[in-house]
Amino acid sequence: MFSWASSWFANPAGLWALIALLPLIAVYLIKPKPTRQTIPSLMFLMRDRDKKRFNALFQALVREFLFFLHVIALLLLIAAFAQPFLSVPGTQAATDTVIVLDDSAALYATEEGRERWRQAQDFALESVGRSNTVILAGSIPRAGVEGVSADRARAYLREWRPSNQPVRLSASILAAQEFVSPGGRVVVISTFQDADLDNDYRQALATLRSQGVDVSIRQVGTPGALANNVGIVDVVVRESETRVELQNYYFEERTLSACVEQSCTDITIGPRDVADWRFTTPPGITRIHIDSQDSFLLDNEALIVVDTRRAVRTLVVTNGDFYDSYLYFALRSIDQSTPLTFDFEINTPPQLIDVNHDLVIFYDVDQELLVGRTVREAAGRAATGGAVIVMAQDGLFGLGYDELLPVSFRGVGEASVVVNSQSTAALSQIDYGFTPSYFIVDEQRSLQALARATDNSPVITISPLGQGRVLYYGLPDDASFSLDPLYPVFWRSALNVLLDRRSPEALNFPTGQMISVSQATTPSGRQVTGTLLLESKGVYQTAQGSIAANLLSPRTSDTSIPVLDEATTAGYAREISFSQQDITQWVILLVVLLLLFEIWYLKWRGDA
Repeated sequence: MFSWASSWFANPAGLWALIALLPLIAVYLIKPKPTRQTIPSLMFLMRDRDKKRFNALFQALVREFLFFLHVIALLLLIAAFAQPFLSVPGTQAATDTVIVLDDSAALYATEEGRERWRQAQDFALESVGRSNTVILAGSIPRAGVEGVSADRARAYLREWRPSNQPVRLSASILAAQEFVSPGGRVVVISTFQDADLDNDYRQALATLRSQGVDVSIRQVGTPGALANNVGIVDVVVRESETRVELQNYYFEERTLSACVEQSCTDITIGPRDVADWRFTTPPGITRIHIDSQDSFLLDNEALIVVDTRRAVRTLVVTNGDFYDSYLYFALRSIDQSTPLTFDFEINTPPQLIDVNHDLVIFYDVDQELLVGRTVREAAGRAATGGAVIVMAQDGLFGLGYDELLPVSFRGVGEASVVVNSQSTAALSQIDYGFTPSYFIVDEQRSLQALARATDNSPVITISPLGQGRVLYYGLPDDASFSLDPLYPVFWRSALNVLLDRRSPEALNFPTGQMISVSQATTPSGRQVTGTLLLESKGVYQTAQGSIAANLLSPRTSDTSIPVLDEATTAGYAREISFSQQDITQWVILLVVLLLLFEIWYLKWRGDA
């Protein structure tokens, strides 16, 4: 019904509120019924007739003035419901446009007191066409908006802020192929900071142009500008020590303070050089930072996350000499080279003990002395989140470990090569060597086989038991792996899995990386499930605990701007366009002013 009003109102249906005028008009049309009163007639004789006529006329005008004031205020309020706007003329590209917009952390560098992303934003707003797609160029290309009008594209670009990740520009340029329409154009907006190191973006531009696509580029920053930055470009976190690389991009020596929380040390870095900074890895979440006041502050600090659990209460159930075993020396090696420590308690069957430890190890147990209660309590401890290790020995499957082991005995195998069957990074490179004998077993429940014999029989497994885990180690002490230098490395990695203790490598990532999570909260508070792109610096909260993401990119920290051999202006046709500028707030303000004027007027007239 109000389609005619769409040229002035974004929500013409709001004009139905005009019905509210009817009660207002009715109030003014209804006259109160006169009442009879007895008054002295002498009063009328004393009044001047001209004055009486004037007062009557004045009262009528006042009454009509207030009426029209109320009508105007109500009409303006109704207009506000309909969301009025003004059509503001402007220019836009007379074609469909795909904007490939650099979304990297490099745009937070300042030049002449202004962050570069603001120039990128200006270029993008100038490049808007009739139909617009914005591809955000980060470590992976993402479509910010797709096929939207000029007004919606401008609104999106005004709210856009770059991420904290590096850029892969060539992949984003090639991604524009999927969105550009025949006769459309692609505008690439970037600093092109790594243009001298990576020619892939030029090949991507050539690929689009070979398909007849009009491609132009807008370079952010001043071509030839030199880098004036010192930044953190790499962080390697280990259990005992953290190594940080600091890179100086100045052409002069720089001395700065490098701090772990509040503990600082002075470091001098030569011109265009890299310094190695090392310190003992602290537990928990730690902030490291440098005090360099330069043009790019985003790489001046990093956060590292390390599992806070250190001491492992360990029960060893044995009738042998555990302190002379290969396993003990491997655990001692872990104890000395990492912050993880083992508090050993020896239980010698048939001695009884309450099993409430973090880790239970069954090693060289006498079959006739082992008490079934100890095995049951160990299984119960695993069910509530503990860990159990069952080591191979003669007669292992006659010891009553059925509750613990995920395999059942089928026989004894002869000499065999032990094959690594694990693909995880921590264990995939381990060579388990050769064993003179092994147990041939059948899998009875869900397990993760770390190593198998040549007949595919699992010899090392990790299996869930309630909320905890059980490791079955089926290699005898005379297997070659017991003397391998990687033997302690295996146990360190296996214990991280058993104890649900994540290594520092699994807790610290560079921005731009994608990881799988069941649920996570980003540093900005956004909830994510499934695949998580680490696009922001900071600490992410996951179902398994905290992880950290840091900007660690030497190319991004190099804030110099190359001189390109590409044209940076686009010669495309432009047309006059009209954008809708919402004026609802101004209309509401006018209503408020009218009401304030009415209050003043009534006070001036003496009615209030």
